[in-house]
Parts: sequence; structure tokens; C-alpha cells
Amino acid sequence: MKTILVPIDFSVNADKALQYATTLAAHERIRIILYHNVAMQVNFSEITIWNSADPDLIEYYQGKLNKIGVKYRLENNFKFEVEAICGEGSLTDNLNKLVKEKRVDLVIMGTKGASYFVDRLLGTVAATYLEEAICPVLVVPAHTPAVLPKKIAYATDLEREEASYIKQLLAVATFLKTDITLVNISEDYELNVVSDEQVIDEIVQELGNHPFGFEQVKANEVVSGLEKYVLSANIDVLAVAMREHSELEKIFFQSTTDQLAFNAKIPLLIIPMMPYTVNNSTNHQTEVKN
Repeated sequence: MKTILVPIDFSVNADKALQYATTLAAHERIRIILYHNVAMQVNFSEITIWNSADPDLIEYYQGKLNKIGVKYRLENNFKFEVEAICGEGSLTDNLNKLVKEKRVDLVIMGTKGASYFVDRLLGTVAATYLEEAICPVLVVPAHTPAVLPKKIAYATDLEREEASYIKQLLAVATFLKTDITLVNISEDYELNVVSDEQVIDEIVQELGNHPFGFEQVKANEVVSGLEKYVLSANIDVLAVAMREHSELEKIFFQSTTDQLAFNAKIPLLIIPMMPYTVNNSTNHQTEVKN
């Protein structure tokens, strides 16, 4: 892992996310990219048009970003590089463009606080980005202390293909030098697609020699079961996969990822379904062609 991208809106929550990012960056002397988006959006029915922002406004925010970068480098004895970028237009498009151009490994975003609606937790635009992100996104609640995580748990239902998600998770865990615990919440009404043994064997193969554990927890409801496990096991980061549900599941089940984001109490690592890169054991990156 070499590059972290932190969207900045100059709020207290964004500052908390940046504090968390600088702790990770100082750990391995990697680069942080600060990005502020000036959105001049006009909606006509189902069409969105992006107007050009005032150049003076772009210059003003660029100056603010530069000052923040200098401040955090000074406070951390120049242990990492900071690049500040101010752009305009669609936040989601611009972030994904930066991820590709700058070879970003992780996006870190702050939250607005506890809520039952993801758009209230992150803001509507930021919540949309989670669904379209092309690299892992770490959602950091405002109260999270800026310390290196020691325990990562990955929530798996043991029913779907996991290889792509595990590769991305492994890259983050290897960087942080943390063990991985696979946690499965068992419910009576789950939809069985693939046998548990087959998925577990696939996960073990992807993890290779990386230390990991496995916990299976009985609970009547996935989200509450995960929340209880996280507290009892002192988990520092909960990783979940962003999946595209089938139409049948959409009718009967709300997305577990969305529910967890609503009530995030610890950093939530959201792993995308279609990453722009695939990391292997040699740290070589190959772009995925869509």
C-alpha cells in the first residue's frame, strides 16, 4: 500500500478521518492525497449538468487544502508526503478518476455521526460513492481514536464467491500488520447458494500464510449479531463486501452493508465488487478492464 485518498469538506468529521489517515501514513511513510470537490450541480429531470466553478473559488479551496497538508506534515515530522487537489464536478466520478490516475490503495472518509440512514450518516453524495467506489473505502466514525487498528474482522455469509474481496482485504491487513478474523452470523432463513466448506476452502487459499481465525455466531439477525460480536471481541475494524443483490433478495432483505454503515461504531472497511486493481502476493497491480 502506497497511497491513501482523503476527501476533505473542511468539516470536523473530515478532519477526524484525516487524523486517522495520518496515523496510518506515518506507520509506513506513504502518501496522502487530500481532495476537495466543488460541485456546481444543476438537475433537469433525470439529467445532471455540472457547471464550471469560479476559478477564484477553486484557488481559495486549493489554498486551504495546501495549508492543511503543511499542518499535518509538520505535526508528524514529515513522515509522509501530502498532495492537495481541488476539483469540480461529480464527486464520485472525480474520486474514481483520482483512484485510477494516482494508483490509490485506500479511500478514507469521515462520517456525520450515528443515524439510521446512510445519506444522513455520510451525506447523500458520499453515500452514493460507497456504491460505486473502485477501491476499498474506510468509513471512520467521528469518535474513533487515531490509533493503529490491531484486529480486523471480515463478515462473510459463506454463500458467495469471495476471492476478489479477500485479495483486497489481504492487501489492507498486510499493510496494517493485523490478523484477520472471518466471522459468520448464522440465521435460519439465509439463502443457501454455495456450500460453506467450498467457500471456506476458497478463502483459506486466498489468504495463504496470512494469520487468520474463524468465528461462527448464532443470531436471529445479521447486523445485531455482528455488532455484538465486534464489541465482545474488541474488533478495531469491521470489513464488509459491497455486493449487488439479486432481485429476489432485494425484495426480502435490506443490504447488510448499508445497515452497518447506518450504525457504524468502529471504522467500517467497505470492499468493492469491481476494484480497479487486483493485488497479488508480489504487490504487482493489474488494472481490471470493464
